[in-house]
Amino acid sequence: DWSSDVCSSDLFPSHDKEASEMSLIVKRTRTGFEAVSLETAKDYLRVLHSLEDETIIMLITQAREQLEAATGLSLVEQKIELELSDFEGVFYFPHPPIIEMQSCTIDGENVLASVIGNRLRHNKKGLLKATYLAGGTRSGLTMAVIDLAAHLFINRGSAGIDYPQYVKRWILQNQINMFS
Repeated sequence: DWSSDVCSSDLFPSHDKEASEMSLIVKRTRTGFEAVSLETAKDYLRVLHSLEDETIIMLITQAREQLEAATGLSLVEQKIELELSDFEGVFYFPHPPIIEMQSCTIDGENVLASVIGNRLRHNKKGLLKATYLAGGTRSGLTMAVIDLAAHLFINRGSAGIDYPQYVKRWILQNQINMFS
């Protein structure tokens, strides 16, 4: 169970090099449990049989992944491995909150002591490699996942997504918290 993100180089502008030479590769492996159990979701949906269990589990995961994409947060514990080809100055590690930074090097030199929160600041330039555990529940996360999973369950086959009001408020609140 992993996903790999390759981010656009224009998100990380370089002062000395062509932006096309930069790349960020992120591998995420879920190590924790979903924020909502199958039983909790079935109770909320008032599903009494097991015929829909696999669908509900898939929708719980889809709901959590959509909330992660909307907020940029890790909402379940994940091991994250990343490489940034041309680190320079300051870097904010994606998918916070960071639980434990396991390793962080620039061109093979340990720079773990320079990591504060989800930010690395260092005067060395080069290939950044890091491995860390990230994730954690946020206030209202369980309800946001349940509400979105229920919305997806009820509206199966509908084109596009229009988040329920509670989910919209939760996303907005967590976007605001990231910058405060």
